[in-house]
Amino acid sequence: LFPYTTLFRSGDPAIEYGIHIAPDRNKIYPYCALQLQNSTDVEVANCELNNAGVGILQNASVTASAEKNIYLHDNYLHDLGDLPQKKKGYGIFIKPFINNDSGYIQQFENFVIERNKFEHIASVAINVCNGEFNISNNSIKKYGLSGLLNNSYGIVFDRGSFGKILNNAIDSGYGSAIQILGCGIIDVAYNTIENIKLNNTDKSLLYINATLSKHLTNPFQLKLNCHDNSFSSDKNVVAIKNETSPSITADNYFFKNKFAAAIKTKYEVNPKDKILKTELSVR
Repeated sequence: LFPYTTLFRSGDPAIEYGIHIAPDRNKIYPYCALQLQNSTDVEVANCELNNAGVGILQNASVTASAEKNIYLHDNYLHDLGDLPQKKKGYGIFIKPFINNDSGYIQQFENFVIERNKFEHIASVAINVCNGEFNISNNSIKKYGLSGLLNNSYGIVFDRGSFGKILNNAIDSGYGSAIQILGCGIIDVAYNTIENIKLNNTDKSLLYINATLSKHLTNPFQLKLNCHDNSFSSDKNVVAIKNETSPSITADNYFFKNKFAAAIKTKYEVNPKDKILKTELSVR
């Protein structure tokens, strides 16, 4: 897709997904179903994407200015990744162009991913990197199905990412539901996390280990607001773990989160982190 493009279904409102991209796996196994590449001011909505390694891929291939105003919403992404071969598979994978010679790295601005449905994803449902993102109101079920260590997550805010992770329903996955490696102001709120199984390398349902990004215009310290999330599990696990170095941590607040009785440990956080209220149990 190119700048100022809209891809969405039209016509009969009874048809929920009007554009269906599903390559024939018997003939070819494509890397991605839809590639945005060098795109700005782009909207993709009401599309169904499956039978590929990645549902939607955004990766600039040449040095360019920041990619801005990307809106991915109300799409159905499913059966992504080669499960029989236990290979990686992503629902939405946003990675910047990196020039190893100059050190330049692409940055994203005003990137919104909301109201999408993800099912049967081999490794990661949503993976974003280096920029401002709003990931809200998505349904994620059955991710991490390949069982790959260090590559099975629901939502990943990779290095250089900041913004919002709000009101997502993450259910029946393998690996941490949310992983935050980004920096700056990050809001994690009103998410429901349940029926998650952790593998040997996962440390918690919500895992935080922020890293400053030299590639951002302003490499912020971590300022996290984590509140009103619901965590449940049938196994003794850690719900929230923050391993961010105190030297790059500003003010992190945890409050009004809810935990099921089976949760072994609610918090493993830094001394500078502030837990503001006694938590309630999920019924």
